[in-house]
Amino acid sequence: MQAAWLEENIVELKGYTKIPDSEGMVRLTGICKQPPNMSRKDLVDWFYQHAARIIDEEGRIIIPGIRWYTHSFSIESPFGESNINGCAENWWNSLGEIKSDFDGEVMKSQLEDREKAIDVVDPSYFQGVWSDEYVI
Repeated sequence: MQAAWLEENIVELKGYTKIPDSEGMVRLTGICKQPPNMSRKDLVDWFYQHAARIIDEEGRIIIPGIRWYTHSFSIESPFGESNINGCAENWWNSLGEIKSDFDGEVMKSQLEDREKAIDVVDPSYFQGVWSDEYVI
């Protein structure tokens, strides 16, 4: 059991000021361990460069189904050092949309970029967890 305290950083997308309120929305969460050759700043910079690759000049995301996108980075935790250093979360309106986007070239390129840059520590950290969100 790993309790990771994370600080959320919202990646601004044109047309959205908050997570769209949609019943049945599906979220994908991917986590990573900071590679030994990366500083925390390098890791944060990589996440933002990774996001910039899929946002056009007007700030609109070029992967059709994604509706919201955030990055989170670990902060000091009372549980000791966390195995999780970074986390990206993407929201889609439906499971069908996420599957369709994963069949596209843009998403495949994003996953390859991730494998080369941050999954070098342990590729098993990227686990596609599909879930509905309920805010308490």
